[in-house]
Amino acid sequence: MTVEYPSLILALDQLSTAKSNDRHSSEVVSEPSAEYSFTINLDRIERAPPTFTKTTDGFTGGKVLHGTLVAQNVFEQEKLRGRGTVSVACPKRWNLRLLIWRKLGDVETGTEVQCQGTLTESRSRHQPIQTLATQIPGCYPVIGYLGIMVLLSPIICIVWPMVLLAKIFYPGLIVLLIARVAFFIWPNLIPAVDQFDLFLLIYVLFGGVIKFYGWALTLGSEDDSVDDSEADDSTHI
Repeated sequence: MTVEYPSLILALDQLSTAKSNDRHSSEVVSEPSAEYSFTINLDRIERAPPTFTKTTDGFTGGKVLHGTLVAQNVFEQEKLRGRGTVSVACPKRWNLRLLIWRKLGDVETGTEVQCQGTLTESRSRHQPIQTLATQIPGCYPVIGYLGIMVLLSPIICIVWPMVLLAKIFYPGLIVLLIARVAFFIWPNLIPAVDQFDLFLLIYVLFGGVIKFYGWALTLGSEDDSVDDSEADDSTHI
């Protein structure tokens, strides 16, 4: 069951509109502790200062995602009105998972990140929007990443050596042929020349097949890209 959270951008507009009617209200606007969904264009990630959150010690020493809100539809675009600067504080226990998420997900400056979180108890309308993260889709717990690695380990253990063999096939073949010539000239270098010949034969047959399939796949992908570009050119004519 998918839970839909209210939009942070639309909620900010509604709360600001409600407070603007009260001229005697203070500069600081109180926010309900509701959970919102929003998307940010990531600017940087840094460690949270000790004064970022005063009531939630679990966020002290955690990471903070700084960025700007990204409107997901025309309604949010209309309501955003330049109030895009946002800071997303993450719990300290997320530090390791955020590191793995950044490395595996290739998350860098300019990446759009979906977030779910709550607003802090109070915020100034002239300050960046401060939120506390409750969930970042795609940023899994460390045990989740370990589970994914365990599930993919059989595939990695098979595919990775095959890809590596395809890349080093020709250099490895040259080295083996040079070694075989050296053993032919100096047969006393190794006692078991027959085993080396068997290894050379297996390397040529197995490595050659892997190299051929890799070449065929690369050639097929290039043909598909050429066909797509020709189709695009024909549509523009």
